[in-house]
Amino acid sequence: MFSPAKLIPLDRFKFLVKDTIIFGIAQAVSRSFALITFPVLSRNLSVAEYGTLDLFLTLSGFITILLIFGQDSAVARFFYETDKIKIRKEIISQSFQIQILLSLIVLPILLILSDYFKGIFKIEEFNIYLNIILMTIPCMVVINFSQNILKWTFSRNIFLFLTVGFSFFQAIFLLSALFFLELNVMTALLINLFNNIIFSIIGLFFIRKWIIFEFKNIYKNKLILFAAPIGLVCLIESFIPVIERQIILKYLNLYDLGIYAAATKIAMFIALLVGAFQICWDPMAIAIFKEKNASKTYNQVSRCFCILVCITVLLIDLVSEDIIILLSSERYQSSSYLIFPLCMALAIQSLGGITEIGINLSKKTHFYFVSYLFFITTFLISFSYLLPKFGILGVAYSVLISQVVKILISSFIAQKIYPISWNYRPLITLPFVTLIIGLFGNSNYLEADLKILIYVIFIFYLIFYLTFLLKTIFKKENE
Repeated sequence: MFSPAKLIPLDRFKFLVKDTIIFGIAQAVSRSFALITFPVLSRNLSVAEYGTLDLFLTLSGFITILLIFGQDSAVARFFYETDKIKIRKEIISQSFQIQILLSLIVLPILLILSDYFKGIFKIEEFNIYLNIILMTIPCMVVINFSQNILKWTFSRNIFLFLTVGFSFFQAIFLLSALFFLELNVMTALLINLFNNIIFSIIGLFFIRKWIIFEFKNIYKNKLILFAAPIGLVCLIESFIPVIERQIILKYLNLYDLGIYAAATKIAMFIALLVGAFQICWDPMAIAIFKEKNASKTYNQVSRCFCILVCITVLLIDLVSEDIIILLSSERYQSSSYLIFPLCMALAIQSLGGITEIGINLSKKTHFYFVSYLFFITTFLISFSYLLPKFGILGVAYSVLISQVVKILISSFIAQKIYPISWNYRPLITLPFVTLIIGLFGNSNYLEADLKILIYVIFIFYLIFYLTFLLKTIFKKENE
C-alpha cells in the first residue's frame, strides 16, 4: 500500500498539491450538486420551513458525531503504527464494532426522549422528523466509516466515487421530487434517508476486505481511550451549530433561522478548499511524522494553505450578496452580512487543524478537550453580549471569536507537548490582516468601490506572495 512517508519533502509537497487539486475538483463537483439542492429547497420551501429542515439536518450531523465519538481519529492514529495488514484489519473492525454498539445504545434512548426534545424545540411535527433522522443516522455512520477507511488507505478513486456519487444522487432525487412529489420538510428528510441507505450499502461493499470478525489482538480499550477526548471535542464542536440554532429559535424566530441557514450554505464554498485539503493533509501528516524532515513539510504546507484560505475568504465575501440572490432569492439577501464571519471562522478552524497536530501525534488527546472548553465558554460569553446588540450577526461573530480563542489555546498546548519548528509569523499576520480588512469591508465606513479596491489589492498581494513562496520551495529542493 502506498505511503507518502517514503517520499522526499519536495515530492511530499507535490503529492499533497496534486491530491488537493484532484480532491478539490471532486469536492467542487460534489458541493456543486449539494448547492443545486440549496436553491431547490430555498425556493420551494418558506424561509421558516428551510430553517426547520436545516435544524434537523444539523441534529442528524450532531448525533452521528456522537456515535462515531472520535473513532475515525483513533483508527487513523493506530493504523500507521504498523505495516501488517492483519493488524490494520483488526484495528478497523474493532473500531467499527464500537460504533455499532454505541448506535444500539444511544438511538433507542433518543427515541424514548423524543417528547422531551419536542418541548425544547417547540416544532409541531418534531417527533415525525426525529424518527426519520434516527433511521438515517446509522447509515450516515457507515458512510463516514467507509469514507475514512478509503481515505486512510489512499483509495482515491473509490473515495471520490462514494463522495461525489452521494451528492449527485441526493440532487437527482430532490429534483425528481419537484415533478413527482410535494416538496416539503418531510419529503426532503425521506429523500435524505433513502440516499443514505443506498450509499451505506455501497460503502460497506467497498471496504468489505477490511472487516473481519476474528481477532488475535484486542485494541478496543486503546481505541476507546484515545478516541474519548476527541469524541468529547467533536461533540462540543458539532453541538455548537445546534446551540446556534436553538439560540436563534429562542431569542429570534424561524425566519432568522432560515437566514442563518442560508449563510452557512454559502460558507460551504470555503469548505471546498478546506475539505479537499484536509482529506489529503490528515493521512499524510500522520504518515510522515516519524521522519526527520517532517517539520519542513508541515511549514511549507501551512504557509501555502494559509494564503489560499485568506484569498478564498475575501473572494467569497466580495460576491456573497450576488451568490445569495442567484442561488436562492432576494428573501435571503440579508444573510450576506453573515457570510464573512462564518467563512473567516472556518478558515481559522482549518488552520488550527494544522498547528494543533502535535496533540494528535503526542497521543495526549485530552488536551483537545481543554481547548474546546475555552471555545464553548468564549462562545457563550460573546453571544450573550453580542446578540442583544447585533441580533443574528452577533451569533456569527461569536463563532468567529470562539475559533480565534480555540486556535490560540490548542496551538500553544500542541507546541508544549510535541514541539515542532513552526514558522508562526505568516500564520498569524495574514489571517489578522484578512480579518481587519473584512471587518472594515462589512462595516458602514467603506463605500462599495473602495471595499472592492482594497480587497483586490490585498488578494493580488497574496497571489504574488504565494507564487514567490512556491518558486522558493521548488528552487531549494532542486538545488
